[in-house]
Amino acid sequence: MRRFLLILCLSLVSLGVASPAMAATTQAFEARFNEGFGRATAHPCPTTELFSICGTGTITGFGEATSLTEVVSFENFDPATSCADVVLRRTITLEDGSSLVLMETGTVCFPGKSTLAPGTAKSFGNPFNIEATFTIVTGTGVFAGAQGSGTDVIKAAGDTGHSRLSGSITLP
Repeated sequence: MRRFLLILCLSLVSLGVASPAMAATTQAFEARFNEGFGRATAHPCPTTELFSICGTGTITGFGEATSLTEVVSFENFDPATSCADVVLRRTITLEDGSSLVLMETGTVCFPGKSTLAPGTAKSFGNPFNIEATFTIVTGTGVFAGAQGSGTDVIKAAGDTGHSRLSGSITLP
């Protein structure tokens, strides 16, 4: 009888310690978004202080999502390279309302010095590419307590852009 109780107690303790619900899990984070500035569509992006792009896409393993990327800062533009430092805040929202906020730091470049072309400040026809690293800063719903990092590559021209995010996410 004593042996049975000892085995039962050890079994219960091991279940509590090794419970999968208590362990954090790290997995690949992959997302793709088709984005625009909202100038050529009936669905403009929300107005932000500097500049924003928004769109729809998919996060592998989580499903369909929307994305709003806001330019937080644009500094150190070099006319010789047609590149600048950029900081972005990306908010991703799943269909169920769960959200993920990323801060991205990187470089934006304007191929062929397109930012110096006539009409730059008046239209969004000038192409640009952004290469950035991101850090997950907060999450809600299925992303509550999320941590992670990775890279983001954005290529845009006209009112169309494509973002590709790759990295890892750890969920509690």
